[in-house]
Amino acid sequence: MQIISEKVQAHYEYACGHFNKNQILGVFLYGSQNYNTDLPTSDVDTKAIYIPTLQELAFDKPVSVELELPNGEHCEVKDIREMIKNFKKQNINFVEILFTDFAIINPKYYQLWDYYFLNNRNEIARYDVHAAVHSMSHQASHTLKQNPEDGKKLSNALRLLYFLEGYICGRDYINCLRSYNNRATLLRELKSGEYKGSLTLLSRMLEIAFEDFKTADLHHLTDKTKQAKLDQLMQEGCLELIKLIF
Repeated sequence: MQIISEKVQAHYEYACGHFNKNQILGVFLYGSQNYNTDLPTSDVDTKAIYIPTLQELAFDKPVSVELELPNGEHCEVKDIREMIKNFKKQNINFVEILFTDFAIINPKYYQLWDYYFLNNRNEIARYDVHAAVHSMSHQASHTLKQNPEDGKKLSNALRLLYFLEGYICGRDYINCLRSYNNRATLLRELKSGEYKGSLTLLSRMLEIAFEDFKTADLHHLTDKTKQAKLDQLMQEGCLELIKLIF
C-alpha cells in the first residue's frame, strides 16, 4: 500500500509539472488496485482532474491528455467538465475515483471536493442504474469479442459480471468494485495465465450473461427526483471549484 501511495504521489507531481499546479484538483488511482485484483507486475494508472480558467472555458476544448511517466505508467488528465459527463454516463473508470483509497487532493480544493462529491458518492454511483448496467455490459461484450481466449480480458469481463450482480442487488458500490477470497483468486489466475479451466467455455458463459444484461430494462431502478438533485449538486460543485481559480 505504501508503494501505491508513493506512486500516486509521483503521478501527482508529474501532472503538476506539465500543468499549472493550482489547476490540478487531484490525482486518483483507477484500475486493478481498486478492485483487489492487482498482480505484483500491475502498473499504477491514475486520473488527474483539471480545472479550467475562464479563458479556457470560453475558448478552448476541455483538456483530455494522457501523460506517460518515465516508468511507462499513465496519468490521464481530464477536464472537470468531462468528469461530470462521465459520472452521468456512469463510466466505472471515473466513478471509482470517488471510492479509491489512493488519491492526492490539492488542499485548495479539498473542502469543496469533499462536500459536493465525496459526501454524495453513493448517490452519484447510482445516478442512472440503467445506463450503468448497459454501459458495463456492452464494455464487457466488446472486451470478449476482441479476444475470447485472452485470460486478462476474460478476467476483466468476469470482474464486471461480479460487479453487476452486486450493483443490481443494491450492494454498496465499494463492495461491488472489490473482489475478495475465491473470486479475487480466480480473477488473478485468469490475468496471470494460471487458470486451469476452459477459456472458451468461460468466454461463452460470459457472453450469454452479458446479453441478458444488455436487454434488461432497468429504468425503474433510477430515482428521477434524486437524479435532478444530483444534476444541480454536481453543476454547483463544478462551478464552485472553478471559481477558486479566479
